[in-house]
This record gives sequence, structure tokens and C-alpha cells, in this order.
Amino acid sequence: MNNTLAKLHTQRGITLMEVLIALLVFSIGLQGIASLQYQAVKENFDSAQRSQGVLAAQDLIDRIRANMAGRAAGAYDQADQNPCDNAEPVPYCADKDGTDAAVCDDRELATFDIWET
Repeated sequence: MNNTLAKLHTQRGITLMEVLIALLVFSIGLQGIASLQYQAVKENFDSAQRSQGVLAAQDLIDRIRANMAGRAAGAYDQADQNPCDNAEPVPYCADKDGTDAAVCDDRELATFDIWET
């Protein structure tokens, strides 16, 4: 019985080495969780950007389908150009600030569609 009591008295608490190892394991786990969270936020942002691009492309496709005469005339064939040089197109082919849209021909509508997209 004296042997058992002697062993209990020699092993009283956690040593400093055990605490440091536990802290190291805990910090590595937290670092992994933080890395996963960062990656998830980054991928979510990339996904949102792709969705916006798809919506813009689909909108332009729908506009081209609606303007069959402009499509047939080649009004949408403007490779990598902004037909308005970042300025608002004249005439403005949509309602704006409570005023009605201007009456636009097929080519003007195509220019407006490209600018707005």
C-alpha cells in the first residue's frame, strides 16, 4: 500500500512539457480551421464573380435575340470595342429618370445593348 501512495504523490499534475505539446496540437488545429475558412470565403467570392459574368452574358444574348434585325445587319459585331467610349450612348434607348426611352433603330439599339452590358 505504501508503494501506491508513493506513486500517487510523485505524479501530482501536468508537466510543463505536456501543456506545451497540447498547446502546439491545439494551435495547429486552429490554423487548419482558419485556412479552411479563408479558402471557403475565397471560393465563394470567385463563384459570385462567375455568376455575375454568366448573368451579364445571358442578358446580352437575350438582347441580341430580341433585336433580330440588328443581329442580321451585323450591328453586334464589334470585337473587343466599346462603341460609346465609356460615355452614355446617344440616343439613350431605355427609360431614364422618369423620361421615356428614345425611339432607336436597330443599330442604335445594338450599340446601347453593348454599352449597357
